[in-house]
Amino acid sequence: MHRSFSAALSLAIALSAASAATAAVPPAQGAPATPSIAGQWESVARNKGGIGNIIEFGADGRVTQISAAMSDATYSVQGEWLRLFYTDEATGKVNESDTLLELQGGDRFVEKAEDGSEQSWSERIGSRESETAPLVGQWCSVFLDTLTSYKEFTPAGKAFTRMPFVVLRGTYATAFRAPGLYETSTANATAGFVIANDPVRCPVTGAVADCNAQVLDVNTGNPFIKPEKSDTWTVGVILEPLPGLSGTLDYWNIVTKDQISIGSVAGVLANPAGFPAAVIGRDPSNNLPGIPNSGTLLYVSTPFQNANTVKTDGIDLDVVWKQSLKEWGTLTTEFQWTHVFNYSQTLGGTEFKYVGTSGNYDVSSGSGTPEDRWNLILGWQQGPWNVTGTVRYVSGYDEIPYQGVSSDLSDPDTGCLGLQYAGTNCRVASFTTLDLAASYSGFKNWQIFGSVINVFNRIAPYAPAAAYGFINYNYNYAFSGGTGTQFNLGVRYTFQ
Repeated sequence: MHRSFSAALSLAIALSAASAATAAVPPAQGAPATPSIAGQWESVARNKGGIGNIIEFGADGRVTQISAAMSDATYSVQGEWLRLFYTDEATGKVNESDTLLELQGGDRFVEKAEDGSEQSWSERIGSRESETAPLVGQWCSVFLDTLTSYKEFTPAGKAFTRMPFVVLRGTYATAFRAPGLYETSTANATAGFVIANDPVRCPVTGAVADCNAQVLDVNTGNPFIKPEKSDTWTVGVILEPLPGLSGTLDYWNIVTKDQISIGSVAGVLANPAGFPAAVIGRDPSNNLPGIPNSGTLLYVSTPFQNANTVKTDGIDLDVVWKQSLKEWGTLTTEFQWTHVFNYSQTLGGTEFKYVGTSGNYDVSSGSGTPEDRWNLILGWQQGPWNVTGTVRYVSGYDEIPYQGVSSDLSDPDTGCLGLQYAGTNCRVASFTTLDLAASYSGFKNWQIFGSVINVFNRIAPYAPAAAYGFINYNYNYAFSGGTGTQFNLGVRYTFQ
């Protein structure tokens, strides 16, 4: 039942299943009945736009506040059509909204567009109240994957809708990870070449072999590493300011202490004293005059180690706009954006910041840490047809191992990882591509689908240090620019 309370709160349409189950258990004989506030409660007061507050008291003690669009209306069912009549509080004008319904059994109904495509669905809360009026009762539906909207239809022709408008959310988690056998055993070893700047020889010789050296990185186990621990927290907001327009914005923050990581070649070379377990191997036959142990850099042994701290934080934005084109189908526009504020690692007491650089170069195959990535998705659906276009963007970055290192090739102390660059620009350009996909499901159990990847055959930006300097482009973010335009076609059969 839709009930109200004059003491500033009124009970929302439905309590949680857990609360309902608890309320169904009678108190012990002789014990005083204790009223339960578990469930969702809504404020009687609303603003002129019909926005009010809902407070949810969880059985576990959590409290959530939700700003919701609260609409009260009258309704009638005429054949397959649900007709709702709303009164505009500002003008007094009565507005009508018509929706095509399909009842599926007694406990579910589907709302459809005029072309017959399914738009949303609702399920009944509790038992059916009327055999002759199947819509009467309380219903709930899920949208944005996590939010619940509520509807109630009364025998007297009243309709109540509670749609979350603004929801604040947050999470916190802590975890730990013990080192594995591979990370602790000195019998294990892997090796690979990386590009490094020799801080001893490069300032003296200026030679490519010293300033852009191919160095053998030998990674071994370390029996003295400790478990790593992490703390993660997020805070965000979910918005639906207009019907069909919704969005989420989340801030995330992760701090890992004693992270088990591969030793950094750049870190070891920059601060050998901070890595007592590491070994720097040089050619003893060509020491620089007056500088002992300054021969050509041959290898760096970097055992697994506990980084003092690894920190990263950023934001994720997702905005979706759905538009009904009536008999022409539905148009959906979505924008996804990730921005990294910080990604840093403290090794040997020195903090290395990697956002906007090729770092963490030792563990990422030179993929780097772009500051921004976004996708713009435009989709159209009409009956069995589905067509989608996606614009993908990855921001550029400096091809240096970490922030603070000079990327100027004219600088004698340059830290550019790709000295093959012409001029003084040690930077990987941004990369933008367009992908197209389409499918047709008009045949029973069959679907025909196809796609075109990198429609305009965009070439991957030049990145001579990516993949440790072997292929001259970053396949992590620009693979389609290396392979060129791809065409895919297929069929799918679903057994039923």
